[in-house]
Amino acid sequence: PEPKPEPKPEPKPEPKPELAPTVINPPQEAVQKGVTNGVLDKLVTSPKYRAKPVAPKYPRKALRKRQEGTAWVRILVAANGQNQEIVLHKSSGYESLDEAALEAVKNWKIEPAVVSGKAVSAWVEVPVKFSLR
Repeated sequence: PEPKPEPKPEPKPEPKPELAPTVINPPQEAVQKGVTNGVLDKLVTSPKYRAKPVAPKYPRKALRKRQEGTAWVRILVAANGQNQEIVLHKSSGYESLDEAALEAVKNWKIEPAVVSGKAVSAWVEVPVKFSLR
């Protein structure tokens, strides 16, 4: 017997990309002592945000093609809290998702790292996940 064709799924509302879970108070191991040329030696992977990050817009092309992935973005956050440099560390596999992640992260407000009670510049790494679920 031939298998019956599966019924077509009902249309779903336009998905919103997920943001990585935010740790409000980064664990001590995320920010260790050691500063070289004013920049923390260790990568911060659990940043504290001054404002809730705004989710990136899911690119229409990626929606049509049902593309999903996680772009890993690194941000150099200055001691004054300004984003000095933003780079794509690891691609989602899709240029449009990577570009949307980089564009969104530009406006994210991240607390600077603190060492011995003093704010220092530090590289922060955040995943920006695009999921159709």
